[in-house]
Amino acid sequence: MSKINFVAVDGGHLLHKVVWQRNMNFGDISKSYMTYLQTHYGSNVALMFDGYPSYVTGKNTKSAERIRRTNLHSSHEIIFNEATCPETSQEQFLANERKKVRFIDLLKKFLQKANVTV
Repeated sequence: MSKINFVAVDGGHLLHKVVWQRNMNFGDISKSYMTYLQTHYGSNVALMFDGYPSYVTGKNTKSAERIRRTNLHSSHEIIFNEATCPETSQEQFLANERKKVRFIDLLKKFLQKANVTV
């Protein structure tokens, strides 16, 4: 009987492991996450974004803490897609809870198209 290794990766941790290069658009950034997953974990990987709903309400402790951190490093709201380049640093971008949730949704769709379990 063969043994299949399967790795579960914390998406919140992964968001900060991949460094966004200047002048990369969100499509290229998503590819960087894909490359990171393949390089460090192989093809049998599942990515989990625990506690990142598609909407942000602030009605629980985790959301309240994220909103508090967002207020420390706030940046303006933008609508973006895979062709858009971030206008702020990765740290500032991910500190904005709404932007982070939108990026997670974009990244999930990108990875799911590439047959990664999210």
